[in-house]
Amino acid sequence: MRQISKLICFSVISFLSIEARAQFTDDDEISDDLGLYYDDEEEEKPQHKEYKNMIDLQYTPSRYTFHGATGSIAAQGFALGWARSIQVTEDTPLFVELGAQMKYDFAGEDPDHQNASYRQLAFRIPANVVYKFYPSRTGSFALAPMAGIFCQVRAMGKEKLNGQSRNITDNGNDNTTGAVWKRFQLGWQAGLKFYWNRYYCGFTYAQDFPDRLVNDKSVDSSLGEDKLICRMHEYSVHIGICF
Repeated sequence: MRQISKLICFSVISFLSIEARAQFTDDDEISDDLGLYYDDEEEEKPQHKEYKNMIDLQYTPSRYTFHGATGSIAAQGFALGWARSIQVTEDTPLFVELGAQMKYDFAGEDPDHQNASYRQLAFRIPANVVYKFYPSRTGSFALAPMAGIFCQVRAMGKEKLNGQSRNITDNGNDNTTGAVWKRFQLGWQAGLKFYWNRYYCGFTYAQDFPDRLVNDKSVDSSLGEDKLICRMHEYSVHIGICF
């Protein structure tokens, strides 16, 4: 009787072992068929090609306004720029861009200002914060909103009236606008860029910070204590290449 019990227990254990082995074998086959592989290592994030230098050409129509009743001036312009891109952290597509631009703009005879015409040449140093959004894992296309500040120096500002040209950056408000065209300006800009591989295009809006000069003795007393300051409102469309 005892031998029969041992035989029955041995048979049951053997049967269960065979069933368990068959189950694990079937599970492995199913996993292989479905292509399910378990790996403890995390999947690597896609690496996007980031370039450090950029050059671009910009079309920069601008409008110059004044604190007063005098009319605004619409100007056309072009700019050539270079920027250096610095990635803040290796794992985040956040960048700081520092650059330099040369801008030339002009306005034809303006009936609001005695049919005077204007020409300007300015040099600008922009500093922007840029974040790139990559919709795909390939990294070929990216959306990049940007915002920052700039400082600008007017190297030349000329007003031409009745065949005579004069400098509008060094003579206070002695011009047909009755306003001061400051040689040095600070301002801000914001925009959006579209990257495709090493090429990009985009648009920005820029404006200098509000400013007034108070109690300037060179101003006509009819203007009161404040004198008119020329304000810039600039729209820019640009195309460029990274390298």
